[in-house]
Amino acid sequence: MKTTLILIGIISAAISLTGCGKEMTIVQAKQKAANEPAFATEVRWKNSYNAALAHYNKKEYSQALELYAVALKYSGEDDETRSWIYFSMGRCWEGLKDLAKAEQNYIMAQNLDPNLSEASDGLARITKLRAQQD
Repeated sequence: MKTTLILIGIISAAISLTGCGKEMTIVQAKQKAANEPAFATEVRWKNSYNAALAHYNKKEYSQALELYAVALKYSGEDDETRSWIYFSMGRCWEGLKDLAKAEQNYIMAQNLDPNLSEASDGLARITKLRAQQD
């Protein structure tokens, strides 16, 4: 029964996230996350993460960061999930040219999941960008 309810929640969230071809705004995503049933924490972070990714892909880094923060809030204690969110936030800060914040997020991601090679790659990019600036 619980699995069925979660599945229904995920499907309805996916349908409402796309809104028949319309993207969800930040305010709508936050409202959606706040109104989800208590058992649907996973749906909350996934909705926020997917909406953030859509903004990231359009180079709307500030909006993506807001949604990644919502995803982080509902991500629970799973280090792998949290590491991917921190990594994604690092990419946004890198896109905004804030190398210090990008580095902080890549380090957080790496600390949570030392095997996340993407975080190591991000740190290497930051080092290279700083060297080019000098």
